[in-house]
Amino acid sequence: MKDPSENLSCCSLDYDPVPERRGILAELTRTLSEYNSLLSSFASLRALPRATARDVTNLKNWHATYAHAIDDSERHDLGHEDGLFQLIPLQQSMFAVTLQHIPVLRSIFRTRRRSDHDEDGVAEYWSDTAMDSAATLLTLIAGLGMLLGSCWWLEHIDNEASRLDLITGSTTLFALGLWGAMGNKSAEVLTGTAGYMAILVIYLSH
Repeated sequence: MKDPSENLSCCSLDYDPVPERRGILAELTRTLSEYNSLLSSFASLRALPRATARDVTNLKNWHATYAHAIDDSERHDLGHEDGLFQLIPLQQSMFAVTLQHIPVLRSIFRTRRRSDHDEDGVAEYWSDTAMDSAATLLTLIAGLGMLLGSCWWLEHIDNEASRLDLITGSTTLFALGLWGAMGNKSAEVLTGTAGYMAILVIYLSH
């Protein structure tokens, strides 16, 4: 008896002897496409930096000020603060973030009130560009001061062991300061620290 499979063609789905299977495959293709789209969106969200403690505090303060703006049943952030993220991440150094906690600097760099600002005066607005520029300027002044100060100090120390102690301590402080100013950029921190230490060693050997 002849095998029925010999009469079937496998070169196209049009020859599928079970029409229902084509519907299942079409539905599976649509479902997989939707799944891949959701997975891609989730990966993009996971790549965003998490909300800072300051952002979470500001959000809580806003909800406390406008208690009836959003019903508690629709506030999905309640109890899930660890899952919040920044839609528009700001690449700021630890030093710049620290400066933002100084009220005097916030008042100096306060921006003019715009139409989209909070009218109740609950929120404070300042220029991130000006704050970052101030942080950069202070970082340069501090770095230059450490370099010149260390060179001046080395000039007045005759003991070699004391000079080595000074270079070790100042280099460590410089590396910590550079890490605070640049963030978690290990390559840049190591490069800057190596350059700083090289200048001190060259000055020591002159």
